Amino acid sequence: MKITYSEYNSEEITKVLDNILDYRDEFCVNTVLKGGQSGYVADEAARRKGHVFTWCANAVMTILTLRFFGGWLFTAGISGIIFGSLLTVIIFKAWEKSAKHLFGPEKIRLGSPATKDHLNSYRVWENREGQVHITDAPEFFGFSKIRVKKNLSEGDMSFIVLADVLLDAANRLSWLRGLAIASEELKAFMDTYGEENVAVDMECVPAVFEQAAENDTKTVTLYEYVITLREKAGMAGDTIVPTEYEEKKIRIPFEGGQEIYAKWKEHGILNLAYFDLEYAQMKKSCESIKEAITNRWTEPYYSQNSNVMRDLDKLSSFAEPHASGDGIRPEAKEEAEDESVFRFPGMNDTENDGAAMIATLKDRMKPKG
Repeated sequence: MKITYSEYNSEEITKVLDNILDYRDEFCVNTVLKGGQSGYVADEAARRKGHVFTWCANAVMTILTLRFFGGWLFTAGISGIIFGSLLTVIIFKAWEKSAKHLFGPEKIRLGSPATKDHLNSYRVWENREGQVHITDAPEFFGFSKIRVKKNLSEGDMSFIVLADVLLDAANRLSWLRGLAIASEELKAFMDTYGEENVAVDMECVPAVFEQAAENDTKTVTLYEYVITLREKAGMAGDTIVPTEYEEKKIRIPFEGGQEIYAKWKEHGILNLAYFDLEYAQMKKSCESIKEAITNRWTEPYYSQNSNVMRDLDKLSSFAEPHASGDGIRPEAKEEAEDESVFRFPGMNDTENDGAAMIATLKDRMKPKG
């Protein structure tokens, strides 16, 4: 078996990824989601707040309805009170569904409806707890979701496009991060026990994931791959005392995993450098996004002192975080060029500027047919 390790340091990739995600949060809050911050559901506490708001709205609508149409019943004796109480329950239940639709927490897809069938591609691969970022379909409640929907329907399409491409860049870097972490974990295991003493297996496993679809939330099954390492000899390479058989499971993103799995099964090559060339591509693309945002912020009604402009250099935080410190090896680069297929659609070296990116992605987001 041949193993091609990633040339990238996962900690440095993580720093770049977090910079992009943090900047995208600021960008979205100041553009497509402006005015909806108070109703943004970032955690369970905010979601409970949204449900309380919905219940209160329901109660207010019920009281107003009874005030204008049913209040007289409570002056009609015992039978009127009984009937009035029953009517109150009926009206409350009738308003409940309307209140939930109008004010209850709802996931709202950022971007064009034409891209709703590609939601699986907008999933940042993550193995850390407590990461809270604005996703491709953030959740809002109350009047905030009305404001956000208005922004998306009447706002500047270029901002919607830029929010999408920022997430696209983060996704691709997250896939590289996943393989860089897997590469480091696998190398550490092999260094401990020796490659000849390790059995390698790989399989595709299901993972439950919630996503927004047509103003509703549905649970779908997505997948990722797991590499299982098992020690054959039952002893560490640098000891003479037998130990328990060691086993380690390493997760890798589904994106690219199919090709990695196929090559491993067919040729015995485990290529964890599959996404290495994506780093340079994302560096170039983020420079284009930075240029596009700068051009859009030239209008007088956009403040040059806003977080969007002040933190724009977060998109230029690309160092060269190679694990070996000497760049991508020629053979790894050749393999990555053969296999790496994730690129911004329609972009090439001669068109790699902000205006071309917006034009290309606007065209991509148009409804088909």
